[in-house]
Amino acid sequence: MYLHAKRARQIADLDRYRKRLQIVTSEMLSQANELDQRSKYVSGEVNDAWSKNLGLACDELVRLGETLPLIEQLLEHRNVKESREGILRSCRMAAKISRELHDIRLDEPKLLDDKNRSKRSPEFQQKEQHKQKPKDQKA
Repeated sequence: MYLHAKRARQIADLDRYRKRLQIVTSEMLSQANELDQRSKYVSGEVNDAWSKNLGLACDELVRLGETLPLIEQLLEHRNVKESREGILRSCRMAAKISRELHDIRLDEPKLLDDKNRSKRSPEFQQKEQHKQKPKDQKA
């Protein structure tokens, strides 16, 4: 009786982890989609390296999303060991993708090639001038 209750509790815990992982995956897919949509409305050419990194992150997200139904099947068959291993691998993959998306978001201002960035907005130029004033006054 004790082993049956312990196994049922493990299955329930693993299913909660799987559901949370599904939510995290959906959130990251939403972020990746938002980045992709913003890049489509940028005037000029999008930096190839940035686009490639976003594409790779999206491919990894798709693979992560494909593992979730497999984990669910393992849980339905009450296979605790393989379910746990699948969730751990998926969590590591999700953490890696999350870091990649974070780096991609940080690189978003560099979205355009250098030749396209020469046309800076007036607001950006004012901020740059403001930063340079204290240095000029000290000299």
